[in-house]
Amino acid sequence: MPESMELVKAGKESESLAAGVWGAAVIGGWFLGVLIDHSCSIVTWMWSQQSAADVVSEISCGCAKDPEIAEVCSQEPKVTLIEGRAQMSIAGPVIFGDMFHNLADGFVLGAAFKSCDPSFAMKITLVTMAHEVPQELADCMILVHNAGMKWHWAALLNFFSGMSTLVGAVIAHGMDVSEEIEGITLAAGAGIYLYVAATELGPNVAHLPRLQRGSSLCRASLARLLAFALGAVCIGLVLLDHKHCTPVDSSSSGAGAAADPHAGGHDHR
Repeated sequence: MPESMELVKAGKESESLAAGVWGAAVIGGWFLGVLIDHSCSIVTWMWSQQSAADVVSEISCGCAKDPEIAEVCSQEPKVTLIEGRAQMSIAGPVIFGDMFHNLADGFVLGAAFKSCDPSFAMKITLVTMAHEVPQELADCMILVHNAGMKWHWAALLNFFSGMSTLVGAVIAHGMDVSEEIEGITLAAGAGIYLYVAATELGPNVAHLPRLQRGSSLCRASLARLLAFALGAVCIGLVLLDHKHCTPVDSSSSGAGAAADPHAGGHDHR
């Protein structure tokens, strides 16, 4: 998020206007997560209603003759509805957030290979891969354990969302993508991830299971805190040397300007 703010500021003369655009992009990303959640819930409800009607029409005779089957029939659609909503409301924002994030990474890589020294561009590629590995693993874990997906579906969806990196790289290499557009895209992706982290998954970290007591409650607390710390450290370590190369004006003075990876207004304070 700080980096996206710097990128948005590079295209604006007024700092207050840049802050407004950045804030709107972050809130827009969060709101997009809400829309995805609501849309998935509505579609899942409509699908569940249709599925329930099909089930009733197919085995109505069996349900009428056997009370045990009738009880199962009446309960099955409700379980499908609840599980389907939980799966889609988590999986949708995760996949879309990852897609926006990977698209912004693709913009960075495409601009690097277009405007920077090849060795520096390769370094950016390796650093990007290093921070993508723990992120994609975390996404897979969320899709499997929290959204209830099969692992092969989670891996396939992660692969397709990762392809947006290639799309972004081709776009940035073939045409000029401004730092402002890159920053807005990155901020929108961050907003979607904020929705996933704070709204969908945050309560699982902040609140302990109500039914557990004593030592089991302590273990649950320790497991949540350690998992959160491990994820934060894994992402933070690979970002310590995270740099971007931006095109330098030809009027800039020689090697001093070319050596600065944040030349052209992309300075971090």
